[in-house]
Amino acid sequence: MPARQTLPDRPAPPAGQPARSAGWAPRRRAGARARPLPAPALAVAALASLLLSAPGVALGWPPAPGAPSARRAGAAPDAAPAPVIPAGAGEILRKPPRFTQGLFFAGDLLYESSGLYGESRLTVWRRAGGGLEPEAGLCLSPRIFAEGAALAAGEVFVLTWRENAVLRFGADLSPRGALFVPGQGWGLAWDGETLWRSDGTSRLHPHDPAGFAPKGPPLEVSDAGKAPGPLNELEYDPRTGLVLANVYMTDRVAAIDLETGLVRFWLDLSALARPLRMELHSPELVLNGLAVDGGGRLYATGKMWDRMFEILYALPEGVGSRDPPAAPAPGPPPAFDEGLRAGCPGMPSP
Repeated sequence: MPARQTLPDRPAPPAGQPARSAGWAPRRRAGARARPLPAPALAVAALASLLLSAPGVALGWPPAPGAPSARRAGAAPDAAPAPVIPAGAGEILRKPPRFTQGLFFAGDLLYESSGLYGESRLTVWRRAGGGLEPEAGLCLSPRIFAEGAALAAGEVFVLTWRENAVLRFGADLSPRGALFVPGQGWGLAWDGETLWRSDGTSRLHPHDPAGFAPKGPPLEVSDAGKAPGPLNELEYDPRTGLVLANVYMTDRVAAIDLETGLVRFWLDLSALARPLRMELHSPELVLNGLAVDGGGRLYATGKMWDRMFEILYALPEGVGSRDPPAAPAPGPPPAFDEGLRAGCPGMPSP
């Protein structure tokens, strides 16, 4: 989600030249008109030509007249504000800084999607000692601003910011085409049945991984009757059955009930995030990136952060902890192409 290539508004790539770094664009003045979004049809066509052919998608949204829009029927009314839980740090893993947009574990491997026009990539990391070492990396088109990512039904899905497309890859990073997305892409999470997409609002959109077709109306998220703000990177926590969401430009993580849209509790990560922003001399290189490993441990990082923290916290009263799902039988590691290990042409290796 948003970038420091204009924060809080991200810019389009420079006309005619997808330079690696276009520089930071100035903030939009009050009252200034927003730039027009790229034409979805042209954007998807460009993605398909750069990757593979983009299969067609049967859209199930918007619904027919009279169908519900937003909060699902039967959702419980909001009551008192959700509790705020201060979080501490356990294990700290060092990593090269990336403009992190998506993060998830697949076995012992950590997949990270990172953004910015001309610099978007998908990197696979392996733990080594007290840090992370690159296992493989794949550069994306300079026309793409990569966003959240998730592993669903054996495929890696990578959202794009406003290119109206989600990219599909095998676990070995082999490209499998692009699918149409009816809106912006910020965060993505898989709960075992549904892919949930955030779009910079307080809504979560459900999608079927088969074709990325919408699975129904969006889920309106709220806490005590108030929208929590722009939901960003997402991660499903199988321990609680809740989706964890970074809230853009804050140090908090919302734990969201997927049945009602209510925030069940907040994680306050300000004790970890504020010192890093001061270290980076930027209030805009914010917390972004959540991943739960196979042991149920939550990790978090941020934009251009050089470390990833294990997050320690106690569940609040009323939020149950489930037994972690049985780990899948170990299989052979992904057969990463040796060419991917060399990194991206004209860019630092992963």
